[in-house]
Amino acid sequence: YAESPDIPKKDAIIARWLENSIPYPHALLSLSVFLRHSAGMNIPQEALPNCIAAVATSLGFGDKVPGYDKTLSAWMIQEIYQNPITMKSVLREIWILGAEKNKELAGFYKVSQDSRSQGFIASLSAEVLKFGINENHDIVHRLVSVLLFHDQRSALSIGESELARKELSPKVRAIWSTALLVIEPSKYLDPWRTLMSEEDAELWSSIELIRGAWHEKRGSVMLTTAQRAEIVAVIGKRFPKVGHPSSGWSGSQNPWDASEFIANQIRLMAADCSAEAGIQLERLENDDSLASYHDLIKHHRAQYEKQQCESIFTFASPEQVAEAISNRAPATPNDLLVFIVDHFGALSRELARTQSERYRAYWNESGRNLIKPKREEVCSGLLAEDLQNRVRTHGLIVTVEHHMVADKKCDIMVLQGTERLLPVEVKHHYNPGLWTAWRTQLDLLYTRDAKAGGLGIYLVLWSGETKGRMMPRIPSNLKRPSTAKELRSALELLIPKEDQHRLRIVIVDISKP
Repeated sequence: YAESPDIPKKDAIIARWLENSIPYPHALLSLSVFLRHSAGMNIPQEALPNCIAAVATSLGFGDKVPGYDKTLSAWMIQEIYQNPITMKSVLREIWILGAEKNKELAGFYKVSQDSRSQGFIASLSAEVLKFGINENHDIVHRLVSVLLFHDQRSALSIGESELARKELSPKVRAIWSTALLVIEPSKYLDPWRTLMSEEDAELWSSIELIRGAWHEKRGSVMLTTAQRAEIVAVIGKRFPKVGHPSSGWSGSQNPWDASEFIANQIRLMAADCSAEAGIQLERLENDDSLASYHDLIKHHRAQYEKQQCESIFTFASPEQVAEAISNRAPATPNDLLVFIVDHFGALSRELARTQSERYRAYWNESGRNLIKPKREEVCSGLLAEDLQNRVRTHGLIVTVEHHMVADKKCDIMVLQGTERLLPVEVKHHYNPGLWTAWRTQLDLLYTRDAKAGGLGIYLVLWSGETKGRMMPRIPSNLKRPSTAKELRSALELLIPKEDQHRLRIVIVDISKP
C-alpha cells in the first residue's frame, strides 16, 4: 500500500488529524509501515513524508495488533538516524499546527524514550518554540523541559525573546521565567520572584517544570542549594504545610501536593554537604512566613549538621599524618585536594619550562606550527597520564571518563582506595560553558558523590586568545582576563567564599612559551 501513488498525502493527513477525524486510508498507511518494518522493508523515499505524518498521528492499535505501537516507535527512531531532515520537517509542521489547535505533540512519546534521540528532539523543540506558542502551555512546558536537560543555551535565548512579548499568556510566562531562573539565577532570580509573588501568579506552572513528570525519564531539574532556598521561600509562603486528606483525593495540584514539593526541596538542600546548605537552612528557619515548615526545616538542619560533623571533623591518625608530611599518601579528603592541586600546578610549570616541550602533545600541529588545541577529552587523557606518572607511588589511581550518578561521566577522577575520590572537570578557556561548568557540572553532578565529600577541582586549559579561541561572554561583574593567572582570579570570584575551600580552580597553561 505504501508504494501506491494514491496513498493519503502529508497535508491531508495532518488536516484530518487536526479535525479529530482519521479515516481508514490513514490508518491503513500506518499499518503498511508496521508490516514493512516488521518484514525488514524500507519505505519508498517519495512516500516517506506521508508515512511519517500517518505514523505520528496514528491511533494506538496495540490492543488489537501485537507489537504495533512498539514497532512504529522503532521505525520513527530509525528514520531519525537515516532521514533526520525529513523527519524534523514533518514533525515540526505537525507540532506547530497542533499547538494552535491545542493538540498533543504527535509522535513525541514514540521517540522521546530513546536516549540516543535526545539531541534530535532538543533541536526540534527549539525550532518549534522559536515559532512562538502563546496559549498552549502544556506543549511549551514539555518542550522547555527538553531544552533544560539537553540545550540550555537555546532555552536561554528563546526564553529571553519570548518574555519580551507582551501578549504571552500567564502560564507560558511562568514557564519561561522559571526556565531562566534554573539556567541563570544570578540574572533572573529577581524577575522570577516578582512574577511568582503576584496575587494571581501561576505557581503550579513553575512547580511542574521544576519537579518534572513521573512518566518522563528526565525527572526533576538540577538546582543549586541557593535556588532551592529561593523556591522554598517564595512558594512556601503561598502554600502552608498541610497533610494529605484521609478521605482520598484526585489530581496532582492540591495544597498537599505543593507542601510535598516544598518538603522535598528542603530535604534536597539538607542532603547537600556544602556550607551554603547550612546557611540557607538557617535563613529559612528564621523566615516567619514559613512558620508551618519550621519543624521540618529544624529536623533536616539537625540531620545536615550531624552529617557535617561526621564528614568534616575527620582527623588523621598519627601514622597518616607522618605519611602526609613525608610527601606520601594524603591522609584526609582535604589533603588529597591540596595534594592534587599542587601536582597540577607543578605539571603546568613543567609543560612550559622543560626542554621536552610536553605542551605540544596538547596541540594539533602542521609541521612545527601549532594549529589548534586537541579536543577536551584528548587533553583530559594527556593530563590524566601526566598526573598518574607523578602520583602513582602514592597509591593513587587517575582515570578518565569516570561514570557518576545519572549516567554522567567526569573528565578526570583521582581515586584513593575504594572509599575516596576527587573529581576534576576539564574545559578549554573558549568552551561555551567556561563560566558556569564549575557549578552546573562539577558541583551539581560530581562533588555530590558521597566519596567526594563535596570536594572537586575545576581545571581550565589556557591556550591564549586568538580568532576561534575567544572566551565566551564575560560575566558583567568581571574584567576580561588576558592571561592564565587573570583567568584563575576571575573564576575564583564566581565561587562563593564559603565554597572556595572545597572547589578549587586550576589553570594549566598549554600555550606556546
